[in-house]
Amino acid sequence: MPISDAREHLADVVNRAVYGGEATYLTRRGRRLALVVSAAQLEADRARAAQQAVGEACRQMWANLDPDDKAGRKLMANVINAALEFAEDTADEAVIRAAQNDDEEGAEPVPWEQVKADLGL
Repeated sequence: MPISDAREHLADVVNRAVYGGEATYLTRRGRRLALVVSAAQLEADRARAAQQAVGEACRQMWANLDPDDKAGRKLMANVINAALEFAEDTADEAVIRAAQNDDEEGAEPVPWEQVKADLGL
């Protein structure tokens, strides 16, 4: 959406982000400059990105361990499991907060049929 249009319809753009989960790119001369998303969605996306980064770091650490170092591998497995569990919990908490914010803001729930369609079921 061109920035000039967004100025005239800012409340609608924000409401679509918060209540409808719709992201809107703001453009100038066709070039994307900014993205309007709900704060809850941004938090959940950041938590998921952090979770993925932790997972990748854990994979790299594990790949660089000496396969013959049984004690080291056991210790690292415990560290990796704790890191992954923490990252998953953090991401889950962000999604829960996003859902709670949606409820508090009066967002309409997504119909079950839409959820199934989005998941390809």
